[in-house]
Amino acid sequence: MTSEENRITEYLFPTLYQVTQHPSADIFDAALMKEILVIRDEVPNGKPSNWSYDHYTTMTTEGRLHLRSCLKSFAKSVTACAIHYGEIMRYHYREKRLHLNDCWLNIYGRGHSQDIHNHPSGNKARW
Repeated sequence: MTSEENRITEYLFPTLYQVTQHPSADIFDAALMKEILVIRDEVPNGKPSNWSYDHYTTMTTEGRLHLRSCLKSFAKSVTACAIHYGEIMRYHYREKRLHLNDCWLNIYGRGHSQDIHNHPSGNKARW
């Protein structure tokens, strides 16, 4: 879990930005990279055939990566950062609880790109 001393939230002109330093970033990054390679080997590429770019994605084949045991601490940390940001922005969640709906993996190589796109709000992406 990320502690408060590892998080900086500042205003830059009218924009609020937040930078969080994971307390064990090197260890975390190594474990994450190991899991990314496992996922790439286990989960088929979910890139729709009509997309013009070339990269690996689990978006349509495995969009709930945050539920994998090895990524739960990552998801918890990301959610805590989002909640902190929302509190500073004075978001009012009322009875709703902030949570991750989807989490997928994209792997880009040299020369790979991404088409301009948007993500549906609050709904599972349909391709």
